[in-house]
Amino acid sequence: MDAATGIRELQPGEEAACAAILTRAWNAAMPSQPRFVNAQQFLVETEGERVFVAHRTSEISGFVSIWMPDAFVHHLYVDPRYQRQGMGAALLANAARIADGMELSLKCQTENENALHFYQTLGFVEAGEQGDGEFGRWVRLKAPGAKA
Repeated sequence: MDAATGIRELQPGEEAACAAILTRAWNAAMPSQPRFVNAQQFLVETEGERVFVAHRTSEISGFVSIWMPDAFVHHLYVDPRYQRQGMGAALLANAARIADGMELSLKCQTENENALHFYQTLGFVEAGEQGDGEFGRWVRLKAPGAKA
């Protein structure tokens, strides 16, 4: 991540930008399961979660949402134009910092091989839980050092 990139908490009015990133990133990674998310749907999906955005100057380039009681990363999306530049890793590092000692976990669609590889590169491992959901098969991953 370069010096012009920062991470901060989501501010009111930025939901549409995050919804657009979710839509672009999801559809690039999962074309067989297209999604189109608007600002209202984004608010529904992140209700009760803490949301942080990565930004380049004034442009939001990615976000992470965390359900704090369980340190569960519900969403992590980086705009395809900014992927492979360290933003996803920086957003996860921020999530780990604010989890205050709790170990992060998340679910990842098994069809999304790039995301699985990304998490594995960061040391995430399978937590022994998997299932089928609205968008296909998923697997739960836990952060390095997390107990199963």
